[in-house]
Amino acid sequence: MTFACACATVRALEAPLPPSLPQLAIAVPGDGLVDWRYEGHAPTTRVVQVPGSHLGVVFEPAAYEALARHLAAAAAMPAERGAVGPAAS
Repeated sequence: MTFACACATVRALEAPLPPSLPQLAIAVPGDGLVDWRYEGHAPTTRVVQVPGSHLGVVFEPAAYEALARHLAAAAAMPAERGAVGPAAS
């Protein structure tokens, strides 16, 4: 990806995330490719460890369960504290 396109989607990808936006890192300890101790922005990032492998994480139910919980919690947040998209404008 070169980010050469000036469309709204690419511009949005270049923009930093709001510091209050809750983030989720799904980690697979020992996957051998990504350091599972990655924590992003510690105050807003929740790290969930799941079993599996780097490529196998897409088949791991625990990863989807963690993502569902994270999205539900983010959807319940007040709009001014981290909502993104049209409703946040």
